Amino acid sequence: MWTGVGEYEHTLDQRRVVASALGLPRRAAKQCSTNPATCRPEQEFAMLPGMVSPFLPLLHPTRLVAVVQAPWSTDWDDMGCAVGVSLSLFESLLLPLHCFRAILRQYAARAYATATRWIELSPQDLLPAKIAQAA
Repeated sequence: MWTGVGEYEHTLDQRRVVASALGLPRRAAKQCSTNPATCRPEQEFAMLPGMVSPFLPLLHPTRLVAVVQAPWSTDWDDMGCAVGVSLSLFESLLLPLHCFRAILRQYAARAYATATRWIELSPQDLLPAKIAQAA
């Protein structure tokens, strides 16, 4: 699963970084798909249709192998921007962007199955800033 703030399109280079982090061959980055045809996100992640969020239900069993946090502009942190997190189809929680990364990391460590990898892409060099197996 790819997650990010704002409109985002992942690049081939970023997909290559993720493929490498997961031990996949380089060609996997060209052949991958964000949502395979066999994956129905509403069922797979126990979310309502139309919801998009990295805040998955606690320890919900899925086929999810990794969650990739895409970088956002460091200028947004400096400008005091906020991010809306879906709580339901009708409610969102507004969080200051400067603390969002820490909240998401802590949630991932506690909520994702232990086999699910957490991968953060760095905006500077497209190398993973932190690759950790959620504990």
